[in-house]
Amino acid sequence: MDHATEILDVVPIAYFYLDPDHSILFRNQYAIKLFGGIAEDCVGRHISDVFPEAEMKQLSDAMTDVKRSGDPAVKTFVSSLTNRLLQCSISSAPHGIIFSFLDIHDSKIPNQQNELEVVEEQIRSNTRVLLQQAEQLADAGSWNYNLQQKTMTWSDGMYRLFHLDSHVNVQPDIYLEYATPESLITAARIVNFIESGRHDFEERMEINVAGRVKVLRLKAAIAKDNNGIVDRVLGIDIDITAMRHAEDNLRYMQVKQQQEIFQVTLDAQESERRRISDSLQNGLAQLLYGIKLHMSYLTREIHGISPDKFAKSKEYTDNLLAEAITETRKISHELMPTVLAGFGLNAAIKELCGFWREGLFFQCEVTLEGINLSYYLELVVFRTVQELMINVDKHAEASKGKVVVFGQSNVLKVQVSDNGKGMPELWESGQGAGLSAIQRQVALLNGDLTIDSEPMMGTVITVHFPVFPFERAQPGNAISG
Repeated sequence: MDHATEILDVVPIAYFYLDPDHSILFRNQYAIKLFGGIAEDCVGRHISDVFPEAEMKQLSDAMTDVKRSGDPAVKTFVSSLTNRLLQCSISSAPHGIIFSFLDIHDSKIPNQQNELEVVEEQIRSNTRVLLQQAEQLADAGSWNYNLQQKTMTWSDGMYRLFHLDSHVNVQPDIYLEYATPESLITAARIVNFIESGRHDFEERMEINVAGRVKVLRLKAAIAKDNNGIVDRVLGIDIDITAMRHAEDNLRYMQVKQQQEIFQVTLDAQESERRRISDSLQNGLAQLLYGIKLHMSYLTREIHGISPDKFAKSKEYTDNLLAEAITETRKISHELMPTVLAGFGLNAAIKELCGFWREGLFFQCEVTLEGINLSYYLELVVFRTVQELMINVDKHAEASKGKVVVFGQSNVLKVQVSDNGKGMPELWESGQGAGLSAIQRQVALLNGDLTIDSEPMMGTVITVHFPVFPFERAQPGNAISG
């Protein structure tokens, strides 16, 4: 289209390309020279907002004729804008109308019919060039079916769509000839619509051209003669194969993302179940077994025989019960962080830092000034921090850890570090064990995760989440992972 624009800019004819709503999509440089300032900034404006009423009166009837018949119309008049004799040619085009204005004021053309015909043919020729360029750009073609003569006329764009020589005679049943098996019924319906001329129609179908399947969108309208009788059907075919492929790719990506979300959800649930099972079996269950064992010593016989042994057993059982209560609260907190729902991410993470074994101390820094997070994002951040701290507790053999949560503008940074042994599996394979679920969850939120680990030098894991201006959601509607 750039090459066509260069050609149109040097010819002494003013061109305007309008969309179906008569807004101007294009004008060449000569239009500015002929009409002055009104044409300079006319792109994007309705033609009636650019040309005065007197000018539009000269053009409106011709526009109506073009829409009705599909044939070009020529109008000669004295322009109120230029005060010169102009000849305007109006033609239909894919998705719009083409106007071309020729200044014939200083010539003898009005008085010489043969010269007028030459100029009209020049205008039509230039219009056809612009029409061809427009069809090529849109990958489209137009056609005209005469109901009385039962003849079909194609534009160059149609021949290009079907890879046919422009001298080949065509009829509506060509759609049946090129239709794929899946589109045969649609093709038969299209042929019937064209040959009957009963009403306007719009269809989609697939054609097989030289072994390549194309998807066409057809749109047609009936046209009437001066007596109001339908005498032709005008249509346009647009190749939307690329658009269909884009739609298919989009649907594939949506399904793939849904599958990833489902997989991450399942992984999170399974991980949570395993963690609860481990906590119950290795923690609470052993404590309860110890309580049951020592309860067997708390009898009257033992109290009568050895009061000191009875007292020690009772004290030890009390301690085990206290530990069981603490372990139960810890499991409950892991299942549903009530502090997060009631007091927000800042308080929840700071409370999380006090839930670890003796000998492991976490320093926590949370800065969320001027940033408003949805409850769902707060929950994701909390679970991410919790999982990373659990990894430190179980695998790092660390005595100290640090948690930093920092929100600024549209980015939230989460960093968990420790002074442990590092991650041997990362040095060997480049992948940290137990982090795949977190990595997938972060990726689904368009975030990123990086790991920095050296032997006996500890590990630093950094996560960045994008922050969007969500309304803060109700905690009761959130889903805990």
